[in-house]
Amino acid sequence: MNSSCSSQRCLYFARSYLRELNFRKTISINVMCGYDTDCNSATASPIRGALKEKKGIPEEMSKPLNDRIKSTLFGYSDGRISNLGKRTFELVFNK
Repeated sequence: MNSSCSSQRCLYFARSYLRELNFRKTISINVMCGYDTDCNSATASPIRGALKEKKGIPEEMSKPLNDRIKSTLFGYSDGRISNLGKRTFELVFNK
């Protein structure tokens, strides 16, 4: 079994927990699967956030971020997480 296949199965497994368990548990399940799991956790996090909105992410994990995002993309080097979410929504739903 290759690491990609293993990671995909773990993401599928974790997906079933996105609604029932807390944010920290969702991330933990993904990371404990091993191999290249940072992508799985990075995928599960926004899905969990979209399902439960901001209240689905514990304050002790979101507060230190201070609603800020850093990027190496030109023109997007410093911004707000909330603005990124709003822009993503507008792109998806053509608003």
